[in-house]
Amino acid sequence: MPKLISESEIKLDWADINSRVPKRRISTTRSPGVHLSGVLEYAARTAGILTREDEEDGMPVRMAVGMAWEEWAVGLWPKTFQWQPGECKRDGIIGSPDGKMPRVGGGNWQLEEFKCTWKSLHKYRDILAPLNRLWIWQMAGYCAMMGLTYARLHVMWVNGDYRPPSPVYRTYLLRFTEQELEEFWRNVVMANKDQVRVEETRK
Repeated sequence: MPKLISESEIKLDWADINSRVPKRRISTTRSPGVHLSGVLEYAARTAGILTREDEEDGMPVRMAVGMAWEEWAVGLWPKTFQWQPGECKRDGIIGSPDGKMPRVGGGNWQLEEFKCTWKSLHKYRDILAPLNRLWIWQMAGYCAMMGLTYARLHVMWVNGDYRPPSPVYRTYLLRFTEQELEEFWRNVVMANKDQVRVEETRK
């Protein structure tokens, strides 16, 4: 279980919108092979922890809204933010992280991941709770592949907590230990790798 370092609600004003700088993806290639997303979905489904809300967020229209949100939101962040930096690989598994950015104060990079969800913030408020396990798994997988221990999750809670005002944009900075990441990689990713179909080339 990672440690939650900080949680922040991002309140946008017109200055943020007007100063936003559109960014370009560094890479859009998705290579053929076994992808981390497929491994984790299989593991979650097999373990019975893939929620109805997870399934609904994966519907095509909702995914399109999520992609549009990610593309818009990355323009709010500093020039050092690398959006869609390209694939990473480990043990024959391919990952496509949303982004990375240098840690504040120098040092190593941190993973940046974006989610747009119709889940209730009231129900899913604790980001480290089992209900959010698939999101945490995804960040753990990318960190294990990229040699990182810090990850920041950006979540657009479309419905907020179902009480006005909504939506709500929050970020969560997490820190994993190297031991946690290696155990996760061995016990979840590698244990399910051979059960996942190979994806075809997509650009």
